[in-house]
Parts: sequence; structure tokens; C-alpha cells
Amino acid sequence: MVERGEENRLVRGSLQRAWRNLTWILERWRQLSGPVLTYEAWFSILAVSVMVPATAWLMNRLVAASGGAAVGNTEMVGFFMSAPGLVFLLLAVGSAVTFQYAEYSGLLVILRAFSHDQKRDIGDGLWRNWVYMPKLARLGVLQTLAYGAGIAPWLGGCVLIEAHWLGAHDINYYLTERPPEWFVALAVAGLWTLPWLVAAIGLFVRWIHSVPLIIFEQRSAREALAVSWQRSRGSVWRWVLVLVIWNLITIGAFFVLGALIRWIAANLLGTDLGSLQWTLVVVLTALGAIGLVGLISLIIGKVGLALLVLVAYEAETPPEQESMPPPVPGWMERLRPGNVRVTARALVAALLVFGFFWLNEVVDKIIPGDAPQITAHRGSSHAAPENTLSALRQAIEDGADYAEIDVQTTADGAVVLQHDGDFMRVAGDSRKVEHLTLDEVKSLDVGRWFSEEFIGERVATLEEAIAVCRGRLRLNIELKYNRTDPELAGRVGEILRREAFTDQCIVMSLNWGPLQEFGSLFPEVPVGFIVFKSLGRLAAETADAFSMNAGQITPGLVRSIQRRGAQVHVWTVNDPSLALQMIEFGVDNLITDRPGDMRRLLDDWESLKDSEKVALQLRRLLLPVEELVAGKL
Repeated sequence: MVERGEENRLVRGSLQRAWRNLTWILERWRQLSGPVLTYEAWFSILAVSVMVPATAWLMNRLVAASGGAAVGNTEMVGFFMSAPGLVFLLLAVGSAVTFQYAEYSGLLVILRAFSHDQKRDIGDGLWRNWVYMPKLARLGVLQTLAYGAGIAPWLGGCVLIEAHWLGAHDINYYLTERPPEWFVALAVAGLWTLPWLVAAIGLFVRWIHSVPLIIFEQRSAREALAVSWQRSRGSVWRWVLVLVIWNLITIGAFFVLGALIRWIAANLLGTDLGSLQWTLVVVLTALGAIGLVGLISLIIGKVGLALLVLVAYEAETPPEQESMPPPVPGWMERLRPGNVRVTARALVAALLVFGFFWLNEVVDKIIPGDAPQITAHRGSSHAAPENTLSALRQAIEDGADYAEIDVQTTADGAVVLQHDGDFMRVAGDSRKVEHLTLDEVKSLDVGRWFSEEFIGERVATLEEAIAVCRGRLRLNIELKYNRTDPELAGRVGEILRREAFTDQCIVMSLNWGPLQEFGSLFPEVPVGFIVFKSLGRLAAETADAFSMNAGQITPGLVRSIQRRGAQVHVWTVNDPSLALQMIEFGVDNLITDRPGDMRRLLDDWESLKDSEKVALQLRRLLLPVEELVAGKL
């Protein structure tokens, strides 16, 4: 009972602290807003103009030192295990942490001035950023190394867990079927992760005084970490609870207010696409309101976190420990509150100019262009077993332009359609493709798992797939390297030449090296690089197409790739709203499990007037497509 009472008291105390912080900020927001907003604006300009270009430059230089313009997918593991990769990780993460600390150091200065009824000096905050940047950088690097030392054994343990419980079959079997060993592995991984997570949170809170110790007591980075560790003893979980509650309040407020704005906009818009002017006014107003709410929530969240750090520091720091910081130079004195309004007006004017050009860019971007082509992912895999002749025939019936298939070689050198390294997921057989002959592969039933309608479906060869698709459906052939297979690229190229199919396909792979080899041996066949993740200047690599996850796609990336004459293929697009976004971005090809649905969507899209297309694209920014275009798409 005593423990439960202590726990309740702790929770109540944490809630009261979080609420006091919120009310303190809101009560003084009129006085705080000028200095805080101006400081955040200046610091953001500094961060964007220095940190982002410097990080990109460093990454490109180190990637170039590894021998190419970009590294992607499996090559990224090798890059990060190399000396350039480790240097990049240390400097990039350390720099990000340093800039975060620098931002909070200025907020701490401003908040402390307010709490002690001193002058509110923006220049003081910016000046301390500059003066203490070397110490903050050392602090960031030390903490990055400390967390890195913990991440390495945690990752090693996760690899061992995966190998022990999930190593018997292809990982896609576990992801799809969710057998008991999948849940055991998740449970063990969770138990393994918990102490590391607790340790990471504990370190964060034990070092919570580090930044104020540097800027208010002029401690070195090492001293700040050591002294913070001592002063925070006994109060770790109290502050953890306060931080969690504070973040829940600020994040929750943003989502609630954002949902309210979207609901109001939905009721104002209705489902009629006719009035483009009304749509433009409502959508831009709603987006502006959501952006403003998000900005205010972000700033209040940062100010609140800085205030919590300041409260924790002052509560556990003897007054005699504090010392005066270096004086602010004269040119920084101009950033006093009296000049805040002038600076704020200049920033608002700059934002309005930027907003005008941004609006032109948005309108230009959503002016309808050509509809993309459609690729049936592993055939029409929603309506038929993946990578089978039935799936290819269904893709033809669904009106797809391409069908994506995965190919591997058998023990006797035949090229067959199969995604996983074994047949456990599609045939209940744990034997691997590389260990079976073509006759053994052909004995497997790869349709029963899907439905009774496809019982007796057999594994298809590449030659059989070509025979079904010739003249009716192009093939996107992925070279699937579930193991080292030096013969795969050559065998696929020879089949394409022998079957005179080189002008009706594109060959893709996740592995850049074998893809380059294929391109040099069979230059008449277009090649595409499948990108999960990449570093460096991806558009500078030589390929006819880049196949990417929809989450990676931006208008700028699409334009940079297309300027070099390459296409952008996007996977896996099954949602109408996502499809419209990809059309807006100008991609060349949508890879989908539902080519029939996607074809109907694009046909309906093409039937709309240009004004209706623009209105629909604007509404997509706020509302689900299914709700706002009933009766149109």
C-alpha cells in the first residue's frame, strides 16, 4: 500500500509539474513569443544553411571515396562497416546532437532570463550558441559514442535471436504466416531490448543537466557529464515520467486540433469537385491552420522541454555553483527585444515571399500530367498466386502494362519464378530453390496455399512466362539474389535473347554489382535499380529506371532522375490516395498488387476535366479519396 501510495504521489506530482509548465508558458506566451519565435527563426536559418549542406557534402564525399556516386540496399551495410561509413555516422549523429543542444542552450538562456525577471536578450542566446559550440560538439560526440557502444551489442543480440528462431526458412515466410516461432522471437527480442531501452532512457535523464552545466557554469563536456550524473541521482524516473507526460500533452494536442481542422474542412468541401476556387481557399486555409498549429505545438514542446531541464537544473544546483557567462559583443546587442518586432516583420515578409513562390510551385506541380503505367506486382497477386502463369494471365485481363516477376536458378540451371529462397510460404516445403532440380520444383503445388481454385498450380519457368506475355504484357524481371548466384544474370540474358524478348522487358535487381554486369553483357536490355535505402547522389548512377518505395519519393527526386533520362517506378501502390499523390509527383510507373483496381482508377482519372483533377489533388491533401470523390472515382 505504501508503494502504491508513493507511485500515485509520483504520478500526481509529474502531472502537476507538466501542467504548471504548460500554464506558465501560456500565461507568459505574449511576452515569450517574440524572443522565442525570433530566436527559433534565426537558429533554424543557421541550421538549414550550415548543417544540412555540410551533412550532404560530407556524405557525398565519403560515398564517392567508396567508389561510386551512391550506395544502396545491401551495399549500405558494407559502407557503414567501412572507415568512411563509421566516420560519417559519428560526425552526422554527433552534429545533429550538437545542433540540438545548441538550440536548447539558447532557449535555456531566454527562459532563465524570464524566470528571473531579467532582460530578454536574443543576442545572448545566439552568442552562447557560438561561444559554447566546441564544448557542445564534444558533448554530442561523447554521448554518440556512449550510445553507439550500447547499440553494437544490442544489434548483435538481435542478429543471434533472428538466426536462432527465424533462420530455418526465408524471412518472408515468417512475415506472412506468423508461425509460433515468430512470436517467440518477438518476445525474446522485446525482453532483450527492454534493459537496453531502460539504460538509454536512464542515461538521457542522468545527463539532463549537461547543457546547463556548460552554459551556466562553464564546465567542460566531460565535467558536465560527470557532474550531471551526480546531481541527478535519485530523481531519474521522476523526470522520465514528467518528460513522457509533457510529450504526450503536446503531441496529443497537435493531433486533436489537426483532426478538428480536417473535420471542419471536410464538411465545408463536401463531395462536389466543381468549384476549384472554393476548394483552393478551404484547402490552403486548412493546411495553413494545421501548419500553424504544428509550429506552435513544436515550439511549445521545445520551450516546455527546455523549461523542464532548467527546473531540474535549478532544483538540484547550489546557487554558489553558478558563474557569469562571457559578455555579449556589441553587434549582438542589436538583437534585443526592442528590435524583435522589426526582425519578426522582416521574417514574416520573407515567409510571405517564400509562400508565394511555394504556392506557384504547388499549383504547377498539381497541374495534371500523363497518367503512369501500371505494373502488376508478382502478377495480379491479389487475385491469383504470386509469380505464377495464372497471375500473369490475370494481369493481362486487368489491363496492366507490366508484370513484375522474381527469378532464380535451380540446381540444374533452370530459371524459375520464385520470390523467397525456399518454398515454405507458397508450398509448405522448406527446401531451397538452389537445392532442387527443375523436375523437383515442378512437382510442388504453389496454388493450394492461395485458394482451392488454384490447386495444382506449378512453378513457372521464365520461358513459360515469356510465352504467356509475348505481345500482351511487358515483364519487369527482378534478379533475385537470396544467395550468391553468379550464373543468374547470364542465364536470364541468354533466355531473353533466344526468345527475342529483349524489347518487351526491363531487368531489375536490388544488387547494383550484378545489375551493372548484366547491363554490360546485354546492353540492348533496359536495366533498373531497386532501391530500399540509399546514400549519395542516386540520380547520378547509370540506370534506365529506379524502382523505389513510395515513402522515398519526392517531386525533386523524381525530377532529378527524369532529367537524366531514367524512369521512376514506385512500389507498392494499392491505396487510391497514394496513387494520386504519385501521379502528382510525376512518377512513370505504379507497381501494385491490384492492377485491375488501379487501371479503373486511372481510367476514371483520365475522364475528369483538368479543373476537377486539380480540385481532387488539392482535396487529397486533407481527406481520404474514398470519402471525397464518391461517384467520381
